[in-house]
Amino acid sequence: MTDSGLRDDMVSVAGLFLAFGVLNASWITRIPAVQAELGLSSFRLGLALLGLPLGAVAASLLAPRLPHHNGRSLVIVGMPAAALALSLPGLAGNVATLAASLAAFGLATGVLDVGLNTHASQVERLLQRSIFGRLHGMWSLGAFVGAGVGTAAAAGDVTPRVQFLVTAAVVALATAPLLSRLTPVAAASGVTEPVTKGWSRDPAVVVLAVVALAGLVVEVAAADWGGVFVRTVIGGGATASAAAFAVFTGLHLLVRLVGDRFVDRESRAGLLATALTVSAIGMILLAISTTTVFAYASLALVGAAVSLVFPMALAGAGQVVGVSSASGVATAAGTSYIGYSVTPPLIGLVAGGVGLRVALLLPAVLAVVAALVVRRRPG
Repeated sequence: MTDSGLRDDMVSVAGLFLAFGVLNASWITRIPAVQAELGLSSFRLGLALLGLPLGAVAASLLAPRLPHHNGRSLVIVGMPAAALALSLPGLAGNVATLAASLAAFGLATGVLDVGLNTHASQVERLLQRSIFGRLHGMWSLGAFVGAGVGTAAAAGDVTPRVQFLVTAAVVALATAPLLSRLTPVAAASGVTEPVTKGWSRDPAVVVLAVVALAGLVVEVAAADWGGVFVRTVIGGGATASAAAFAVFTGLHLLVRLVGDRFVDRESRAGLLATALTVSAIGMILLAISTTTVFAYASLALVGAAVSLVFPMALAGAGQVVGVSSASGVATAAGTSYIGYSVTPPLIGLVAGGVGLRVALLLPAVLAVVAALVVRRRPG
């Protein structure tokens, strides 16, 4: 494959990552409106929300078993399916149909996630340089765009049903040309992909799955609970608690956009271990914060340190010798989806018993464990 062909493919993949972020954030920003429309209690909403990660885990198990499960094929199926599935939660009439629609959305976005990261891993192998930081940065940028669309729709009293339908149509139309430009890089590389059904048990993949899990758990804990900590523990107001998320995501996005140069220069295992260790330190500092400024500084440190952990883990899992790219990526992504679904309620449960300061130490412990694991087996 020519350098020009790879560059064109990279542009398409970056656009698809951005569109993926738009879809996710479009749903997240309208959760309160959907809850109000259906009259759901917090408990019933929580049950319905479990549908999304469960669908994503199912996708990670299914994707490597599909015929011709290379990244490009999964993306071509997953992108329009994810756009279509976004419209379903707006059509739900009760908790059961909402849970089912979110499971479908999770299944479609899970296939898309595995496909995009598998394809990007194969492109990265051809380029022989890191690209995952920028690509996941495009996802984060798309999430900002999607959040802006959702916020504007809410301010304009646009119903979730209309917003989801319009967003789904726009994303489907905008990404169709990008899908047609995707190159079958697996064939172009000349490398025969091993046939692996389902998740991989290769030790190197398992290590990277643990790393991906720890990275995503830290991200979810900081993003979901950082603002709550500022408001309920430190005593900041509504504006201060909202700004906590902005501090975290701002540094998170910035490092993703510029971080590939560090990945190319350093040992990936060493960089992962260091990033996880610094993330743990940041979570500990957050847990002991007594002022808003201290909490902001801690969240900024966590956001910067953890930003490349998940992308690097997925990239590495997709390039393990003897394991198909789709299986490696699906194993790391699926494992992290489990952590994504468990972390918010677990922290809430622990916080209810012994306080949020102690609860926020749980992600720090997992990050330290993952750092030790990756240092012992850098595979």
